[in-house]
Amino acid sequence: MEIRFPDVWTSTFGRTPRAGGRAEQALQARPGRTNARFPVILGSLLLAFCAPAQAVDALELRAAMQKLAPSVVRIEAARGDQGRNGMGSGVVFAPERVATNCHVVRNAAEVAVLSGTMRWEATARQAHPQHDVCILTVPGLSLPSVDSAPSGSVAPGGRVLALGYSGGFGLSPSMGAVRAAHAFDGGHVLQTDAGFSSGASGGGLFDEAGHLVGLLTFRLPARGAYFFTVPVEWVHAAAGAEVTAIGPIVGAASFWEGQPNLLPYFLRAATLEAAGNASGLLELTALWLEEEPQNADARAFRERALSLQR
Repeated sequence: MEIRFPDVWTSTFGRTPRAGGRAEQALQARPGRTNARFPVILGSLLLAFCAPAQAVDALELRAAMQKLAPSVVRIEAARGDQGRNGMGSGVVFAPERVATNCHVVRNAAEVAVLSGTMRWEATARQAHPQHDVCILTVPGLSLPSVDSAPSGSVAPGGRVLALGYSGGFGLSPSMGAVRAAHAFDGGHVLQTDAGFSSGASGGGLFDEAGHLVGLLTFRLPARGAYFFTVPVEWVHAAAGAEVTAIGPIVGAASFWEGQPNLLPYFLRAATLEAAGNASGLLELTALWLEEEPQNADARAFRERALSLQR
């Protein structure tokens, strides 16, 4: 029997909203949303992030997180066909280099990087469309670079911080934990409950030490821990790609944007799990384990499918 999957994967890429509109008013009214005052409220947020049993001292962690805000930037992608501009996020990972998702900039004729009142123009890019990672060259960028750690270094249950321009206005922190680390193509696609929304694509997911472990990329519109980041290993790999001029990327569909039945096993499994489709998940994991008998991810999804049936 064919397993059918709803086409529900969504990016966190947003269009530039109108200033003073309802979205802006709603954002300003929400607690925990930030703008230029982000460093002021960061300390109290970090107190919730730190548990007493954690080895990292809370004050050290607070200082590390305060350093991250200047390294997470807003991306504006201007189309050349008179279409509406798009907006996303990015992370400064090397001098004059910003990592973001390719789906943020793939239709852009011009790309700008913004931080507060400062603005820089990106002049070139390196792309790995299948991984949905693009590296922007930004001459004169004077913002600090982040440090990174392997995506697999954060085990399930490990605490993480998501930073991106959710909603398109201020930098929004979201704290949570890793639910699963899906080994895929040389890295780990991290699935977390650190929520983010439109505009956060290309923002950073950081571990407790303030190290970049992935880029905020897509989410499943379901309740629960269905927020996904692509691994930092893919950022470093994309930095070795050919340098090209800013412009539309042809044939730029990523690994998570294909036909539902052609998605990686872990994405198909997550879709079925979120829909509560226990029978479909059992059937899928049986096929998965037939191909990869030792895959721990497949076994974990199968256990959750059995739990759904109980």
